[in-house]
Amino acid sequence: MTVLAIIVAILCFSFIVFFHELGHFSVAKSFGIRVQEFGIGYPPKMWGVQRGETTYSINWLPFGGFNKFYVDETGEDKHNLDNQPYWKKILVFLAGSFATFIVTFLFIFLSLIIPHDAVAGGNISVAEVAANSPAYISGLETGDLILEANGIKLSYEVGLAEAIKDKLDQENILVVQKKDGSVVTITIIPRSNPPEGQGAIGITAQIVNYDIVPVSTPFFKAIPESIIQTFSLYGAFFAAIGSLFTGGAKLDLTGPVGIVQLTGEIAQYGMASVMQLMAILCINLTVLNLLPVPGLDGGHILIAIIEWIRGKRLSDDTRSRITMIGFILMIILIVIASYSDISRLITGEKLLP
Repeated sequence: MTVLAIIVAILCFSFIVFFHELGHFSVAKSFGIRVQEFGIGYPPKMWGVQRGETTYSINWLPFGGFNKFYVDETGEDKHNLDNQPYWKKILVFLAGSFATFIVTFLFIFLSLIIPHDAVAGGNISVAEVAANSPAYISGLETGDLILEANGIKLSYEVGLAEAIKDKLDQENILVVQKKDGSVVTITIIPRSNPPEGQGAIGITAQIVNYDIVPVSTPFFKAIPESIIQTFSLYGAFFAAIGSLFTGGAKLDLTGPVGIVQLTGEIAQYGMASVMQLMAILCINLTVLNLLPVPGLDGGHILIAIIEWIRGKRLSDDTRSRITMIGFILMIILIVIASYSDISRLITGEKLLP
């Protein structure tokens, strides 16, 4: 882990946090709610400047940010967040995640238009054949190149799964180049319900003979593509969270140390890859902040909804206890994640394959 990786990670995360907090700040100000301090990082304060009723600060502890809202002791000041209608409070708390949702699109857009190296062409090579699978029965062997499937030329851009997906449990025609250079035609019947880890025809494949070429998506083509990828990534993230509860996935925590390590590894692949990482960090911040956990935006939203239903505020003692529970939970998670991150650094294990 280099000093440069640490600096890049702090700058990347601070940039995302800035927009997240700016979302809260902008909606609060539009409702006439007074913000005493808009801070990036956590105190102690490194630098600050007063503009109007708000202090804008940069603080020494990175990986975070905050809006300090004005507190009215009388309980009557209309500029106090606590004295706002509940729907306004909820919108203020939602605004941070909405801002990072929009910024996710921006980072994906930049990752597409920034020139970067990409794999092009190539052949699909059979790396492993499962016993008694359709591939084994049809005579496919390790080292064979699958050139075509059902008349479709295969490459990195057009994979085998895409070419056979509409003809599962039916005969498919593959054009295969054997290890001796001869080209043969093979008939194979992919399975719609294969054993776990085998895939439809029972092979492990890899791309060989590919080219690395510089690519950049045209500006106007990148806009709709960014929208599609943004919603696709959020959908995949929600699906992954759902899998945690169904047992389909395991929880793998990465803390601040892991983010620094990952940034250092990804930065080697260029600015477009860094933009993709920032998009993923945005997705994490957007979704996780909306979880109904005390101390997070979702926890504040939950409290506002409970108070709305009750028709009155929770007592200050109850709020303090809830906030403290959330703070303790967050500290525990950070410690666990950091322990895992540091253990990985000591053993030399990388986050990227």
